[in-house]
Amino acid sequence: MQLLDTKLFSIKDIEKLITLDDCIKIVERVYKLHGNKKIVMPAKLTMDLGESGKWPNYNSYVNSMPGYIGDIDVSGVKIVGGFWENTSRPLPSIMGTISLLDSSSGEFLAIMEGSYITSLRTGAQAAVGAKYLAKKNSRILGIIGAGAQNRFTVQAISKIFELEKILIFDINKESSQKFCDDMSKLVDVNFEICNTSSDVMNADIVVSATNSKEPVIFGDKIIPGSLIIALGSYREIDANTCKIVDKIIVDHLEQALHRGVLKDYINENIIQIDDIYSDIFDILINKKSGRSNDNEIIMFNPIGIGSTDIAVAYYIYNVSLKTSVGSKFKFI
Repeated sequence: MQLLDTKLFSIKDIEKLITLDDCIKIVERVYKLHGNKKIVMPAKLTMDLGESGKWPNYNSYVNSMPGYIGDIDVSGVKIVGGFWENTSRPLPSIMGTISLLDSSSGEFLAIMEGSYITSLRTGAQAAVGAKYLAKKNSRILGIIGAGAQNRFTVQAISKIFELEKILIFDINKESSQKFCDDMSKLVDVNFEICNTSSDVMNADIVVSATNSKEPVIFGDKIIPGSLIIALGSYREIDANTCKIVDKIIVDHLEQALHRGVLKDYINENIIQIDDIYSDIFDILINKKSGRSNDNEIIMFNPIGIGSTDIAVAYYIYNVSLKTSVGSKFKFI
């Protein structure tokens, strides 16, 4: 038996092998696989490295996100974390790697940089959620947070809807301006910088991707028919939002109960587990309905699932086999 080489991929390698369109299709496929019980995926495990203010005081965390994808028969794990002190270093705040395994032998098929894939699939999951949950005639997109993840969100949702305007708010106005300058070269839409997060709420779709510990989305500012997509794992939405929305939808119920804003509000008895209408998987396989009418307010809280990362990583690996992109390494 000949042992497999392990392929290694940098961000530059990954950019050559996958597009955002590819990623949107993969995320949609994986959501349907979840609905049809063709994926094995425990909830992500979080290691606190001081993000909560406790020892060891590094103001960071690390997630372990394993999964098995049935239709391609591959296993893997993403190790990714938020290292918030990196804002003062020449490093991204989100750092990670993804390892792909042969499910039978355990051999490493590939190891690749994970932060770019995280941002790519985060934008894709927002687009897939919007495709199934937003009004079909949505024209205005509101963005809270001018970081890397929302850059992909804007591009991804622009592929699903014919947007006319994008409203953007970030606590750093210079970041908002740079976001508009950069993104206006990639999507043909009018951008408008807002002074507060509440100013962003006059939109059909509102997406937040921040590490804010305080709410940036307030229920009394939400307009009828809105889709609210809270991508972060923090307290981005206030308690009133959970009470006034018609449907709360998550990407993975077990994860939502132990990480993210819904966990806090359930623990505080502000909402109950039964207030979560559905996961996104059952909506994609038509087991449950998505949007019922154009006045309905829906909140989608996808905090990210490892299965999408692994499926994206395998696509990159598989495409690379027909190219010279990536390097080879022997562990054994």
